[in-house]
This record gives sequence, C-alpha cells and structure tokens, in this order.
Amino acid sequence: MPSPVRRAPSGMTLIEILVVMAIVAVAWGLVLPRLDIGAAGDETTQRLSALSTALDAVREEALRTGRTQAVTIAIGEKMLVWDTTEMELPAAVSRAKVNGENPGGLAFAFNIYPSGVSDEVRLVLRDGSALRLDALGNTFDTNS
Repeated sequence: MPSPVRRAPSGMTLIEILVVMAIVAVAWGLVLPRLDIGAAGDETTQRLSALSTALDAVREEALRTGRTQAVTIAIGEKMLVWDTTEMELPAAVSRAKVNGENPGGLAFAFNIYPSGVSDEVRLVLRDGSALRLDALGNTFDTNS
C-alpha cells in the first residue's frame, strides 16, 4: 500500500502575515507626513476664502453707502487695511499689480467703487498662493 502524498498546506503562515503588516505600517509611515502638506494647503485656501469674503463685504459697503472704498496693503506685510478694519493675509505679499501695473513704494491702495466695480488687483503671496480681484469679483488659487 502506497503511502499517502502529503500536500503543502495552503494559505499563509503567521510569520508571513506579520511581515506583510510590517511592510504596510512602514508604507503608511512614509505616506502620512506628506498628507499633512495638503492640510497646510487647506488652511491657506480657507484664509484666502476668508479674504475673498472680506473683499466682498467691502464691495457691499461701497454699494450700500454709495462711497468709494479704499483698501491698503503693504508689500512684505501680512495685513490688509480697509476703513478701520484690519485683516491678516495668509502670508506676506511678495508682489502685486494694480490695473496691470506694479505699484511703487512699500504700500499700495486700490479702490472699490460705488457701482461695485473695482480696480483690478493681483496679489501673489510668499507661500505661492494668489488672489485676483477683477472688476466684478474675487478669485484665488494656491499655485501662482
């Protein structure tokens, strides 16, 4: 009588499962820090969105009062000033254009008129994000 043929057991051993789990843990450890960079980008987007909302409020004030509203920004600073309101920008302004021209000096102003139309402004911040205020609205992007 021939002896029965032993087959190798099918499936994975405990050691093989532990090795796979260790490889997955190392991969997650390498990937997770990179995901935090996206969270910082989300914070910048939220701040730019808040700035856009503030500029919309300035536009609404110009429409409501029938007066031109002046907004001042300092190059190299993180502050926008309108009337008695100060708003912190997500990062310092590295360069700007107002109506297609580079403003001279360390600070510049732009206007939002009683009709709701504004000067065209492009702000590029040191973190690479940009805000563009065109004649009728605000747009922003995080890749300038």
